[in-house]
Amino acid sequence: MLTHALLEQHCVALWDYCAQLYQIDAIREACLVAQNRSELNVNLILFLCFARTNSIDVNLERLKNDIAVSQKQVSAHRNQRKQQKSMLPQNDYQLLCQHELELERRQQSLLLLSTIEVNKAENNEDLIRADRELERYLFEYPQLYRQLQVY
Repeated sequence: MLTHALLEQHCVALWDYCAQLYQIDAIREACLVAQNRSELNVNLILFLCFARTNSIDVNLERLKNDIAVSQKQVSAHRNQRKQQKSMLPQNDYQLLCQHELELERRQQSLLLLSTIEVNKAENNEDLIRADRELERYLFEYPQLYRQLQVY
């Protein structure tokens, strides 16, 4: 049984893994290009890498569906932050950035919860290896996929 404390530990491990991967300049820049050009979800990309690294099977379509509402919130907040950047004092802008990070952290928790739910279900025939789902999600960005293979 997954306790709240254990779930929190998994969420922290996921956040730390994603933050470490995102700190790599080439990865961050390529992820942002995919986000800005094709509206790909950077959190989802990084989560799929985490799942691959930890040999966790996933269902990409279910993940996208389970975070759809969260993604709308993150995108709306991100757009608002970008629009207000030049109009706000630096401290207020930093608060918007911090709030965006909190929204992204919550979204990562949703990704993790969704995956745990699917993996513990009796009928989980729809699960696919995370590396295959990552490749499918990044089919328009083969260079990013190759870069992520190293990590």
